[in-house]
Amino acid sequence: MPKLSCPYCNKTGLSLLRKFNISPSSSIKCKNCGRYIGIPSGKFIIASSIMSIFIALSIIFSSIYIFLIGCIISLILHLEWVPIVKKAPPSHHPLRKSKLITVLKANNSAQLTVAKSLLESAGIPCVAKGEMTQKVVSAGQIGTRFHLATGPIELQVISDSAIQAQEILKEIIDDNLANQMT
Repeated sequence: MPKLSCPYCNKTGLSLLRKFNISPSSSIKCKNCGRYIGIPSGKFIIASSIMSIFIALSIIFSSIYIFLIGCIISLILHLEWVPIVKKAPPSHHPLRKSKLITVLKANNSAQLTVAKSLLESAGIPCVAKGEMTQKVVSAGQIGTRFHLATGPIELQVISDSAIQAQEILKEIIDDNLANQMT
């Protein structure tokens, strides 16, 4: 049975199609109780990464069957394994009206994913400034690095959490500086 139940009212909170179209950074209203729900980033990223691996394998081996198998596995994981969680309403999101501080300029998507996961697991809300722009203009990316025209994606947190976030990301930030020096 697909995981579509609202964590507030335990009724089906969204349709299958809607679950496929929601991202971890957004929230939607439950169609029954009207409270905001969404999906967590950790399991969503794993399910999406599996799909990316199958896409790469299908290109390497020139096989539509590998691609289709990857689609099916990814869809099943997304339906069965990625849960629906409670989310803050868009207007009440802690990042909405706060002063944001950039704590990391990510050199690549893997670094951004790790940094976001570390901050979210520590309970620090964060936003990736420029992430959607990168996805739209991804044709100009060099390998897994950022797009030359838009620059690196900036990971931002509320100013009150900036010092704690920098401590958590210290190793990643140090690696960034070392890479920029070489």
